[in-house]
Amino acid sequence: MNPTAPTRDFTSPAARNLFWAITVGIWAVLASVLIVTGQSRWAYTLSRTVFIRIDVEILLVLAVALALLDRRFRPPLTPLAWSVLGYCGALLLATAFSLDSYQSWWGTLERMDGTFTKLHYAVFFLILTGVFRTCRDWTNFLHASLAVSVLVAGKAVAERLSTGLSRVASTIGDPALTATYALLQIFFAALVTAGGRTRTARLWGGAAMLLNVVTLLLTGDRGATIGLGAGALAVGLTVALSSRYSTTLRRAALAGTLLLLVVPFAVYAARGTPLVRWNTALERLSQLSPHDSTTRTRLITLGVSWRAFKARPLLGYGPELYTLASVRHFNPDILTYEQGWWDRSHNTLTDRLVMEGAIGLLAYLSIFIAAGLMLVRAFRLEPHGKLTVPITAGMLSAYFVQNLFLFDSPSSYLLFFAVLAFVSFLVTGGSHTEPREVAEQAKRARIGTPAAAVRRRASPSPSGGRRGETTSSVRRFPRRGKVLIAGLALFVLVTIYNANLKGLAEAFLGDALVASIDDPHRFQELFGQTVAYGSWAQDEVVGTAADALRAVGAGNPAYLAASAAVAAQLEAQVGAHHNPDPGALIRLGSLYQAMAVADPTCLPKAEKAFQKAIELAPKWPESYDGLGATYLTEGKVEEALALLKRAVEINPSNGTARWMYAFPLIWSHRAEGLAELEAALHNYNYYNRVDLKRLVNTYYQLHDLPRSIQFQLELTQLEPGDAVHHATLARLYKESGNTEGALQEIRTAAQLDPRYRAAAGDFERGR
Repeated sequence: MNPTAPTRDFTSPAARNLFWAITVGIWAVLASVLIVTGQSRWAYTLSRTVFIRIDVEILLVLAVALALLDRRFRPPLTPLAWSVLGYCGALLLATAFSLDSYQSWWGTLERMDGTFTKLHYAVFFLILTGVFRTCRDWTNFLHASLAVSVLVAGKAVAERLSTGLSRVASTIGDPALTATYALLQIFFAALVTAGGRTRTARLWGGAAMLLNVVTLLLTGDRGATIGLGAGALAVGLTVALSSRYSTTLRRAALAGTLLLLVVPFAVYAARGTPLVRWNTALERLSQLSPHDSTTRTRLITLGVSWRAFKARPLLGYGPELYTLASVRHFNPDILTYEQGWWDRSHNTLTDRLVMEGAIGLLAYLSIFIAAGLMLVRAFRLEPHGKLTVPITAGMLSAYFVQNLFLFDSPSSYLLFFAVLAFVSFLVTGGSHTEPREVAEQAKRARIGTPAAAVRRRASPSPSGGRRGETTSSVRRFPRRGKVLIAGLALFVLVTIYNANLKGLAEAFLGDALVASIDDPHRFQELFGQTVAYGSWAQDEVVGTAADALRAVGAGNPAYLAASAAVAAQLEAQVGAHHNPDPGALIRLGSLYQAMAVADPTCLPKAEKAFQKAIELAPKWPESYDGLGATYLTEGKVEEALALLKRAVEINPSNGTARWMYAFPLIWSHRAEGLAELEAALHNYNYYNRVDLKRLVNTYYQLHDLPRSIQFQLELTQLEPGDAVHHATLARLYKESGNTEGALQEIRTAAQLDPRYRAAAGDFERGR
């Protein structure tokens, strides 16, 4: 398409070596999706993203060196490149004016989606557009990507067979994110199949496509399934409406398009039948309605996002600050369907709107507009009958549509920016001739010499030039270039340690810290070593340490010193932010509340933290529950009940709030306590050891043996190997007059634990 596009006729051996080193590095980036660490948290994001960042930083040094040696490998400044750079500028602007610039820059360990990381994806795009400038380069790229996807698919199938899960996550770590990855790989496989010159290549592409379709179906994700349909429709319509293709192909495309349009209606009509129920994705699609719980939560979240956008319309709250925006404009109706914080709206466009404002969203959309315009141009240049451009257009359409239901992850970001680079190649370097032929055409166009003269100039010479390396074209690094490369390499080395390895080391040590929770002295020692790093990972590592202490019992005197150290670090973090996260304040208040068991002086600190959380998020009930529990500890019963009631009034369908309110009412002998507890049971997931034991004891104290037996039976079914549960159930059965049931349960307890044999004997003798 562009006869002067760079080819593999390198100007020097150094350029050739740099090219292949960059190529191997790019393939390594593609393989990053296979990285899964043994961490209890962040196993699928942290190490993977750090690897990607380090790899791209090294590739940047190599790519700059290659571009200095041979200007043909400099990224072409196409409208698409400018739109990507424009989006980077919008990100930097949103970060500069963010409510928390630090978190916006670094992101969270859960998502690893801060501005710093996103800039690496843009650099990856520029490297691809500059270095991969021939059909062979991109063919190798697609084959490498598909090879990795086959491994991901194999893990998905193995996961389904070994666990029987209805939705698999493979190495990506989340079913929906795995579906996005498989979706893009399906179109990569379609490119290989449609463009394969040999039967082997086409068979390989078809097999990879089938495996990725299986992966997508095993994830059970609706958004990616809809995206696949949208992408297939885009391909079908492009082919059906264009005269560039044969009549047979156009008719087939039209028939396929019509079939795709009928499929959604057929799936809905067949809902509940084995034809649809065999696959989770199809079954979930058939149940899609405005009253579906998932649909309701997404609609509520869209409303929250709109209110948040109107509060900061131009630059948003800042990248990675959706949680902060959502709690400020929280809609309690969502608690009817789900509990917990939302750090994404599950719609990429609204995420951009809230976190990056209108400027960020427009810059993001400009990428798709520029890509679409370049695809139109590429379609005009593509030879008749070729399907590369329609498939690429379908891939972008599929990605855009499925992102209306989800958000990106490192695996999808990489593939998306690779697709953008491929679109650029289709216009700036997409020649369908061999590299040698391209070089000869370029030389004939420049100097008008016959092909034989070109070949003579490219022949070996006494000066040591190789074939394809003319004596006059051999380039060496200029002095300024050497200084630039040395400076860039030094900067990258510093960045690799400070911006990557340091945080990774702290996160791994933080994981070891949590694992040592049974040894308070070791825990405190590791905590000191962890915070000494002072990296970008520290906030979340300290947060996980606080959660671990709360779970084990921070009020235990043995843990008091460690808890105080963690609380002090949390205090410092909250104080360092002008706009603290309400979730961090609730965590701090809960830690102080637990510590108050051994140190009552912590109660005022807990009050202060919860009160600040209420001030920042007045519609979030967890803050009221926490402050109410603190007041109960202090003996302020009436104040506590008023706060707990307020949490219920925020949303009466919130089972957690009713649960928290019911027990203090019962303990204070209020008549409405039992009714409140019964209401809570309809909306609260109590099926765990702690809550079931609380229910058994509460109903037993209320002299309601049937209900006490009901929950003890559920507890026994939850942990059938626990002899204590069976013995307790036997005692309850005996009190209720169920002698046979009591005897059966005590015998089971004796089988599990010989210490209950004497009790079993007493039961049999009627004692």
